[in-house]
Amino acid sequence: MKANYSVVSRSQQAQLAKKTAIEEVKRQMKTVCPDCALNLQYQIFATVLWVMHTQFGYGTARLNKLKDAVEREFVLMEKGILGKEYKASMLYQSLKALGVDLEVSQFDEG
Repeated sequence: MKANYSVVSRSQQAQLAKKTAIEEVKRQMKTVCPDCALNLQYQIFATVLWVMHTQFGYGTARLNKLKDAVEREFVLMEKGILGKEYKASMLYQSLKALGVDLEVSQFDEG
């Protein structure tokens, strides 16, 4: 009797392990901490607003206008614009065209 098995390379094993780990993290996020991602978003947004206040002098009125504008963008991303898709990757590309590359950081190692 012949054994029926396939040989899987190490890179395929690594890809499968990574995929499995990502799926498990997503599952855990939904069951253990469903609002962790939302809390993280608020922490990041609060940091940006604080920097705008301390570094650029934004006061209460301007910070609230900025907050409202960002929240409107999130609503547009959820619902789309006139039935067309609108997502964050579009914003990344628009910012990159302006010369702001979010993938490059002064804190990157290398």
